[in-house]
Amino acid sequence: GPSTGEIQGLMNTELSSPIDRMPFVDSNPSRSRTSKLDIKFDKINLEFDLFPKDNLLASRLLLLIRDLEVLDNIKTSAWHKFLSHLRPDNDTNPRENKSNMVKIELTSVRPVPTDPAEELRLKAKLLPLRFYIDQDALNFVIKFFSYQSPDSGAPQQHTEDETYFQLFEIQPIVMKLDYKPKHLDYSSLKEGNLVELMNIFHLEAAEMTLRGLKLTGVKGISRLLEDLGAAWLPHITSTQVPNVVSGVAPIRSLVNIGSGVADLILLPIEQYKKDGRIIKGLQRGTQSFAKATTMEAIKYGTKLAVGTQILLEHAEEILSFETQTETSSNMDNNEEFDSEEDKKSNKSSSKYANQPADISE
Repeated sequence: GPSTGEIQGLMNTELSSPIDRMPFVDSNPSRSRTSKLDIKFDKINLEFDLFPKDNLLASRLLLLIRDLEVLDNIKTSAWHKFLSHLRPDNDTNPRENKSNMVKIELTSVRPVPTDPAEELRLKAKLLPLRFYIDQDALNFVIKFFSYQSPDSGAPQQHTEDETYFQLFEIQPIVMKLDYKPKHLDYSSLKEGNLVELMNIFHLEAAEMTLRGLKLTGVKGISRLLEDLGAAWLPHITSTQVPNVVSGVAPIRSLVNIGSGVADLILLPIEQYKKDGRIIKGLQRGTQSFAKATTMEAIKYGTKLAVGTQILLEHAEEILSFETQTETSSNMDNNEEFDSEEDKKSNKSSSKYANQPADISE
């Protein structure tokens, strides 16, 4: 019979930057002493079955992760949590008890039992995902994974990937994301990088669903990624653009208030058709409308306060040049930080930091 092993536990993985997050490229980049992103796995269950050599099934691997989180420790980021599970709202079903956020099943088969060549069957399922993406964190992730050490020597010769996916199946992925841009690279935009236009729009609760896919006969991981992009991009542009556009900050506010106004009218009608209790329907509609308008007023008040603080700080920097120079010299003499990024992060932190922990605060 097969040999089975299980691994359960809590695992924390830290990513620290090998390069500075400054807009220029340092000739001698250094690794930060503190983690910028923490990847947290909660309750990992790993099962691996190895079958005899004359069996059609060579091996089977099942990976279950109860919860997956990515924490953002960059001081200038507006949020602390980069990725988490999407908590259900009024329009979605609640998460089942003890359900796994990530489920991956990888099976290796032998088309010809006498031939040692193996082919893979991969099935994946993810629970709805919630992203809070700050532009500083996004830039860090891009630079981290695209970094190449100058001491790595001559590039290695490209070897052909012999991995063959007999079947690749992934269930639909539901996502909701917030994106906070901070600066626009005009030079990159002039060079034709249209992706830079995304840094114009501030997204709030933009929804997107990647449809389920089933691919067969794919050779190589790079080819698999290309096929996924070729299948998802047309679907996104044809069906998901309205959901993303509704997440642009001003439009999202109008959508939320419009939803409250609709509830003010539709909920009493729905309640009257249900049991004739129109007063209860009016109460429900009024509560929904009051909640929507109050939340939007609080959000606008927060943005107004933060914007005013930024304007006042910039005015102070312009009017008090001596204080700015003294602060810069003190930062340069401080040896606690090991890179320009840490110096910059210590000087400026997110305006949304140190939020109240409870109602009394």
